[in-house]
Amino acid sequence: MPAWTTEQLKSTKAGAAMAGKSEATRQFLQVPKAISTDEAKLNKTERAYLNYIRCLGFTWIGVQNVTLKLAHDTRYTVDFVTVDKNGCIDMREVKGFFRDDAKVKIKVAARMFPWLRFLVVRKTKNGWEHEEVKP
Repeated sequence: MPAWTTEQLKSTKAGAAMAGKSEATRQFLQVPKAISTDEAKLNKTERAYLNYIRCLGFTWIGVQNVTLKLAHDTRYTVDFVTVDKNGCIDMREVKGFFRDDAKVKIKVAARMFPWLRFLVVRKTKNGWEHEEVKP
């Protein structure tokens, strides 16, 4: 990864904090600008869906940052959480295919958290198919 120039460093918050640091320290501490940590974990289909929902005008989009505790030592991390302008919260799970454990986890989560809407999203030839998981 190429090092940032002094001008680039000064124009960022992180750069202002590193202004007095040596060149070696700046190269060690710098953070890539292109993709956040959460987005780097996404597969190709999830990344395509993220680009799609960014165009829909949601108030907030969370990327794999909500984990629900379903039982002792059993957790479910949702792919995307969206909040629309009316405050409705959707938990969106992007799947190419469903394994049995994933089906069970999303059904249990829908039953335990009935105030949230759980959607399973699949890519089709014409776009995206959304299926609501009922509690």
